[in-house]
Amino acid sequence: MRGGYYTDTQFNHILDVLILYKKCCPDIDVYLSEASIRSAVKHFQSTGMFDALQSNTTPPLPEPPSDTLSDTM
Repeated sequence: MRGGYYTDTQFNHILDVLILYKKCCPDIDVYLSEASIRSAVKHFQSTGMFDALQSNTTPPLPEPPSDTLSDTM
């Protein structure tokens, strides 16, 4: 992460992005690191998620793997 300090709001946004990234990509190891943040931002930019957030629309989240659906039923 960049040098310096983050406000509570900025830090919470970073955590939110990393948590959403882990939910969207459960097979990827996600850490509180600059590499994970860059990977998450790149993923969401490629899927259009950030553009949708700026325009106040939310694209559908990817479907969870089929093996997890059978566990909840």
